[in-house]
Amino acid sequence: MDSKQKKELNKRIKYVIGHLSAIEKMIAEDRDSSEIYAQLRAVESAFSKSVLDTFEKEHRLELAERVVEALENCPGTCEYCDLVDTLKKDFPKLTLTQVLDGLHQVKRKGR
Repeated sequence: MDSKQKKELNKRIKYVIGHLSAIEKMIAEDRDSSEIYAQLRAVESAFSKSVLDTFEKEHRLELAERVVEALENCPGTCEYCDLVDTLKKDFPKLTLTQVLDGLHQVKRKGR
Protein backbone atom coordinates (compact mmCIF):
# COMPACT_ATOMS: atom_id res chain seq x y z
CA MET A 1 0.00 0.00 0.00
CA ASP A 2 1.52 3.33 -0.99
CA SER A 3 1.47 6.47 1.14
CA LYS A 4 -1.45 8.00 -0.78
CA GLN A 5 -3.55 4.87 -0.17
CA LYS A 6 -2.60 4.84 3.51
CA LYS A 7 -3.56 8.49 3.88
CA GLU A 8 -6.92 7.93 2.17
CA LEU A 9 -7.65 4.80 4.23
CA ASN A 10 -6.79 6.60 7.48
CA LYS A 11 -9.07 9.47 6.47
CA ARG A 12 -11.94 7.06 5.86
CA ILE A 13 -11.32 5.19 9.10
CA LYS A 14 -11.44 8.48 11.03
CA TYR A 15 -14.70 9.32 9.25
CA VAL A 16 -16.18 5.95 10.23
CA ILE A 17 -15.01 6.33 13.84
CA GLY A 18 -16.54 9.80 14.04
CA HIS A 19 -19.77 8.54 12.54
CA LEU A 20 -19.89 5.65 15.02
CA SER A 21 -19.41 8.09 17.88
CA ALA A 22 -22.37 10.10 16.61
CA ILE A 23 -24.43 6.90 16.41
CA GLU A 24 -23.45 6.03 19.97
CA LYS A 25 -24.74 9.45 21.03
CA MET A 26 -27.98 8.88 19.10
CA ILE A 27 -28.49 5.62 20.99
CA ALA A 28 -27.87 7.32 24.33
CA GLU A 29 -30.44 9.98 23.37
CA ASP A 30 -33.01 7.28 22.55
CA ARG A 31 -33.32 8.45 18.95
CA ASP A 32 -35.67 6.60 16.63
CA SER A 33 -34.31 3.24 15.55
CA SER A 34 -34.92 4.02 11.87
CA GLU A 35 -32.59 7.04 12.17
CA ILE A 36 -29.95 4.92 13.87
CA TYR A 37 -30.33 2.22 11.25
CA ALA A 38 -29.89 4.76 8.43
CA GLN A 39 -26.69 6.01 10.04
CA LEU A 40 -25.39 2.47 10.53
CA ARG A 41 -26.00 1.79 6.85
CA ALA A 42 -24.00 4.93 6.00
CA VAL A 43 -21.11 3.66 8.12
CA GLU A 44 -21.35 0.24 6.51
CA SER A 45 -21.23 1.84 3.07
CA ALA A 46 -18.26 4.04 3.94
CA PHE A 47 -16.37 1.09 5.41
CA SER A 48 -17.12 -1.16 2.43
CA LYS A 49 -16.01 1.55 0.04
CA SER A 50 -12.76 1.93 1.97
CA VAL A 51 -12.03 -1.77 1.77
CA LEU A 52 -12.95 -2.06 -1.87
CA ASP A 53 -11.12 1.04 -3.01
CA THR A 54 -7.95 0.25 -1.13
CA PHE A 55 -7.58 -3.49 -1.20
CA GLU A 56 -9.40 -4.54 -4.34
CA LYS A 57 -7.20 -2.37 -6.57
CA GLU A 58 -4.05 -3.60 -4.88
CA HIS A 59 -4.94 -7.29 -5.03
CA ARG A 60 -6.44 -7.06 -8.51
CA LEU A 61 -3.17 -5.56 -9.75
CA GLU A 62 -1.16 -8.30 -8.05
CA LEU A 63 -3.34 -11.00 -9.59
CA ALA A 64 -3.04 -9.40 -13.04
CA GLU A 65 0.74 -9.32 -12.68
CA ARG A 66 0.84 -12.98 -11.64
CA VAL A 67 -1.44 -14.02 -14.52
CA VAL A 68 0.79 -12.17 -17.00
CA GLU A 69 3.88 -13.73 -15.44
CA ALA A 70 2.31 -17.20 -15.63
CA LEU A 71 1.32 -16.67 -19.26
CA GLU A 72 4.87 -15.59 -20.13
CA ASN A 73 6.37 -18.64 -18.38
CA CYS A 74 3.86 -21.20 -19.58
CA PRO A 75 4.51 -22.94 -22.91
CA GLY A 76 0.84 -23.88 -23.10
CA THR A 77 1.16 -27.22 -21.36
CA CYS A 78 2.06 -26.24 -17.80
CA GLU A 79 0.25 -27.58 -14.76
CA TYR A 80 -1.75 -24.41 -14.18
CA CYS A 81 -2.80 -23.47 -17.73
CA ASP A 82 -6.48 -24.04 -17.00
CA LEU A 83 -6.40 -21.86 -13.88
CA VAL A 84 -4.57 -19.05 -15.69
CA ASP A 85 -6.94 -19.22 -18.68
CA THR A 86 -9.97 -19.08 -16.38
CA LEU A 87 -8.55 -16.14 -14.41
CA LYS A 88 -7.65 -14.29 -17.59
CA LYS A 89 -11.10 -14.82 -19.11
CA ASP A 90 -13.08 -13.98 -15.95
CA PHE A 91 -10.76 -11.26 -14.60
CA PRO A 92 -13.04 -8.24 -15.18
CA LYS A 93 -15.96 -9.93 -13.39
CA LEU A 94 -14.09 -11.23 -10.34
CA THR A 95 -15.16 -10.03 -6.90
CA LEU A 96 -12.56 -9.17 -4.26
CA THR A 97 -13.06 -12.58 -2.66
CA GLN A 98 -12.53 -14.30 -6.02
CA VAL A 99 -9.43 -12.19 -6.69
CA LEU A 100 -7.96 -13.23 -3.33
CA ASP A 101 -8.85 -16.86 -3.97
CA GLY A 102 -7.23 -16.66 -7.40
CA LEU A 103 -4.09 -15.17 -5.88
CA HIS A 104 -3.89 -17.98 -3.33
CA GLN A 105 -4.33 -20.58 -6.06
CA VAL A 106 -1.67 -19.01 -8.29
CA LYS A 107 0.74 -18.70 -5.34
CA ARG A 108 0.20 -22.38 -4.42
CA LYS A 109 0.78 -23.50 -8.01
CA GLY A 110 3.89 -21.34 -8.27
CA ARG A 111 5.65 -23.05 -5.35
